[in-house]
Amino acid sequence: MSVGDAWDRIEAWLKEHARSVRKSLRPGAKPEAVAKLEAALGVSLPADFAASVARHNGQAEEAESGLFPHTDVLGPEPAWRLLSLAEIKSFWKLMKELVDAGEFAGRPSTPPAGVRSDWWCPGWVPVADNGGGDAVCLDLSPAEGGRVGQVLLFAHDAPDRPLLAESFGAWLTRLAENLEAGRYVYDSDEGLIEPDGEDE
Repeated sequence: MSVGDAWDRIEAWLKEHARSVRKSLRPGAKPEAVAKLEAALGVSLPADFAASVARHNGQAEEAESGLFPHTDVLGPEPAWRLLSLAEIKSFWKLMKELVDAGEFAGRPSTPPAGVRSDWWCPGWVPVADNGGGDAVCLDLSPAEGGRVGQVLLFAHDAPDRPLLAESFGAWLTRLAENLEAGRYVYDSDEGLIEPDGEDE
């Protein structure tokens, strides 16, 4: 599924079930804005992410809910809010400054195969966050066996760095499929969530 097709399906579901989340999606960014971010971070962003940003440059800061429910990772917490290019730069710059100051020296993470064991790596580009210091990142500097552009979770207070998808496009496609399959619902108080499954 292309990024455009995934967004078509996501937007159609949001329009019917979560209009406030649909309204929180910002207009797309121009190619020159993407190039400017690449220059600032010293990276080349994957084509699927650039295509997504051309459609929606993140969500509004005051969004009632993030776009990507937490599920499977940190449990029933707020959904991940898609970041704008400006927010990506700010988050990345803050983390890079901490790395350069030696804040994480001698503090390894416990990643799966294909992910570096740094606590934070400047090759990780945050694309969504939960407002609590954690971020979903594009991994543009994977370890041996990893894939450039794979999607991982950075938790600021835990060493795990789980892989969420092989690419941003795959992550977006999975969201579209899960929305249509009824895996997620919109709750006016909690936002986009996975229906209660506590009776397992």
